[in-house]
Parts: sequence; structure tokens; C-alpha cells
Amino acid sequence: MMSVHSTINNPGGWAGLSAGSFSSRVYDQERSLSYLKLQHEPSYSSFLDKYTLTFSFQKSWDSETQDRRPGRDQIRFGNIETETYGVSFEAETSLGTATTLIYGADYYHDDVFSEGFRLTPSTGALDPNRAPVANGSTYESLGIFAQARTDWNEQFTTILGARFTHAETDIPALSATDSWDSVVFNARFLYNLDDQISFFGGYSQGFRAPNLNDLTGSVTSRSGLDSLGTLNLDPETTHTFELGTRVNHDRLSFEVSGFYTIVDDLIARIEDGGGTERSANASEAWIAGVEGRANYTITDDWSLSGFVTYQYGDQTRPTFLGGPDVTQPVSRLSPLRGSLALKYQAPSRKWWVEARATAAAEADRLASNDLGDTQRIPPGGTPSYFTTALYAGWQVSDSLSLNLALENLNDEDYRIHGSGQNEAGRNATLSVKYEW
Repeated sequence: MMSVHSTINNPGGWAGLSAGSFSSRVYDQERSLSYLKLQHEPSYSSFLDKYTLTFSFQKSWDSETQDRRPGRDQIRFGNIETETYGVSFEAETSLGTATTLIYGADYYHDDVFSEGFRLTPSTGALDPNRAPVANGSTYESLGIFAQARTDWNEQFTTILGARFTHAETDIPALSATDSWDSVVFNARFLYNLDDQISFFGGYSQGFRAPNLNDLTGSVTSRSGLDSLGTLNLDPETTHTFELGTRVNHDRLSFEVSGFYTIVDDLIARIEDGGGTERSANASEAWIAGVEGRANYTITDDWSLSGFVTYQYGDQTRPTFLGGPDVTQPVSRLSPLRGSLALKYQAPSRKWWVEARATAAAEADRLASNDLGDTQRIPPGGTPSYFTTALYAGWQVSDSLSLNLALENLNDEDYRIHGSGQNEAGRNATLSVKYEW
């Protein structure tokens, strides 16, 4: 996969974008996953209703090659190979007729092998010690969890849960070790006012321990800026509140929900004043959002559906490491975005066709690192856009189905906010699915 925004394939100019300078910047990723899962519903146990035991092994390869010529006489290469061993156990127990308890544990162990170099082609000078993360590191995580769902009556349901997490890492290349522990809780409810209207909401806590990239990373971010990890980081924590309603009334159904999230000790990349970013627990943030979706059945064959989303948030972070704090927007939040679709389904239910329009407002609330990422985000923000599309499907037989997509019919030149390249122009896709 090529990252276009920082290369000479990005000539700049669109909405004021800066041109790329690298000859090429290529990512390669490969994954393999093997697992063994045992599921059982024991008839001999009055306590255990069912359980699942899973053993897994995943291997991944992630590499990046940057040819920074002609702007800079340098080629960079980095590769990370990760082997992950895991085991998880989940069980379900009925406590009386109203409460169901789900509980279990999971454990994962990562062995990380990393290599990298920087080459000066004109002289042949080679720096072989440029691994993207510290080579030979290990990372382990253990989780223990429980969640109880209680149907108090036909109208009111609660879900209460807790999770303990332990994470630790060993970094021999830097003679460093670290570990983190946390207990988080969540509480949710569902209240059915009647057969048509329900309300839901809840409160949840979150915890993210620093990963090896946060701690030891040596990578490229934004428009070619060096980004380095930092040891002795604290974990991120979040508090999220959510409230919403669902309505199913005759031909109309809709759902509206909102959330508010507080982030403490956000691990952010902050410039050090010398042109390099470094990881630090240097930011606090809040994010609020709303989402709505609806469907209206016009007739048995025609329906109208749509959705709208919006996010807004600010963060407090230093202008540079050790510098004064400033309040600015959270980076790369999605702007106001929505879609509307009209669908016809044949009475035979063998085929259907849908016309869809999608639009997004201008994304002009930019963080300081967005303002500096001018190969990816235009000065002043990502422009608004409006696109149209046609979709169709045909169930040829029980085994064979065809789907056709005609997208961006108005040939809009646009990009998703934060993306490194513009989306495709007018295009068509035909897919065939055969099952046996």
C-alpha cells in the first residue's frame, strides 16, 4: 500500500495542499491467525450454563520503505514482526430467573522483533540501528472481567460490569521494564416505555496502557516529521456518558443518541521545539457527539432511510514540551456528516435498487498538529463535499447473488477528513457471491 500524500504523486494545489517530496512511501502488511475454540453447554452442572475456551496464535509483519529523494538524500526502511500467543475463557451462569452473569479472563503475550536502517544513497553510508520499535521487546496483558445483566421486569434492564487489567513490558534493548494496573466499571440501562418507545444510556470507564510505539517508537508522522516514543508513560483513562432513545412506530423507526467523553492523561505526540515529536501524557480532552438514524417505510416496496452524525471536542496541551498550555480542537474529529437513501425492493424480493446521497460539512476545527500536516489536511480545513450513488442487487438463485455499485456519480473531487488522498471519482463495482 502506498501512502500518497507525502510523495511526489501528490502535486499539491488541491484546496491549498502542500506537494509531497518523497519518491515513494510504501507500507506492507501481512497477518496470519490460527485458533482453537472449545464451546460447551454442560448438562451436568447446575451452575455453569455454557463456556468458551479459545487458544490463539497470530503473526504479523508490518514494514515501511521511504525513499526521501530528491528532496533529501535518504532511504529509510523499518520492519516489525510480532508473534502473539493468547488464551481466553468466557462463561455464562444464570442467577435465578432474572440475572445472567458473564465472566472470564484473557491473556496475551507479544514477542516483538524489529529492524530498520537509514541509507544515504550518494555515499553508501548506512545507519543500521533504526528499528521502528525496540527489538526483542515483550508485551503482556491479563484481563479478568464480569458482567451481570438483570431483567427487573418486562420494561427495565440493567447491565453492570467490571474489568481488571494488568499490562507489562520488558524492553531489553533499553534495559527498561514497566507495568500498569487498572480496574474499570460500566453501568448501562434499557427502559421500554411501551412496545414502541425505549430509552437507553450508561456510564463506562476506559483504560489504555502505553504500547511499544508510545514507549520506544521511532517513526514518521504527519508530513514527514520524526516521531519518537518516551519511557515512563502513564496510561490513558476515559469516562463516557451516553443517553439515547429508540422509536418503532408503524412505518417509522428512528434512534437518536448522544455521548460525552472525558480523556485524562492522553498520550499525545508533542513537538520538542527542535522539529521532532515525542510521546507524552501532555493532554486532557473532552469529546461530545450525537448520532441519529431513521427509516420510513413508504409502501411495502419503497423505503426512505438516513443518518446524521456530529462530533465536537477540545483538548488542552502544551505548545511544545515544557511550554505553555493551549486549548484547541481535538485532532481529526469527523465534521457534520449525513446520508439519505431511497430504496425500492421488488415484490418478489429477488432484486432491489437504492439511490443514496452523502454529504459532509467543512472540517475547519484544526489542532496544531493538523495545521502542520499540510500534505494531508488543506490549510483552513478539509472542504465540504456532496456525493451521489446508485446500488442494486439481484438474488439470482439460492446460491448466486450479484451486486452493483455506481459511486460518486457527480464526480466530486473530495477526501475524508484526515485521509492522505482523495477518494475515487466516478466509479463502478460489480461483485458476485456464490455459496455452496
